[in-house]
Amino acid sequence: MTATEVCYSPVRLLMKIALALLVAAGGLTAVGYWPTLAWGGPGALRALWLGVGCALLASLVGVLPTIWTLRSEPRYRVAGALGSTALRIVLMLGLLAALLIGEAAPRVPLALWAVCAYILLLVVDTVIVTMLGRQMERAS
Repeated sequence: MTATEVCYSPVRLLMKIALALLVAAGGLTAVGYWPTLAWGGPGALRALWLGVGCALLASLVGVLPTIWTLRSEPRYRVAGALGSTALRIVLMLGLLAALLIGEAAPRVPLALWAVCAYILLLVVDTVIVTMLGRQMERAS
């Protein structure tokens, strides 16, 4: 196994992406903690945690098809990216619907934080995967 293959192994790529997503989700949670507490109290804080967690889980699972196809031909990479998008949105909507129906937290803050986190993590995920794809093309 060459150094390039080790550097771009699916497990290492997943760990890099997961770390970046965790940092972004943690940053969003830190920025939103005090305003959410002041706005809606402890119930809204639960909504913050659940909304960000929902988006984080959807992003972590949703990136798997992209990672699996990143070392493939371009047509398979496109299919992987589309599969990731579909998986992420379906998982996000399912988790959010379950949380909203189950009344786990106040609905408005839950929906707001879930959507904000989803958008932020989608941007982070897209930037990282694009950078990794370019690095892999240069390395090969």
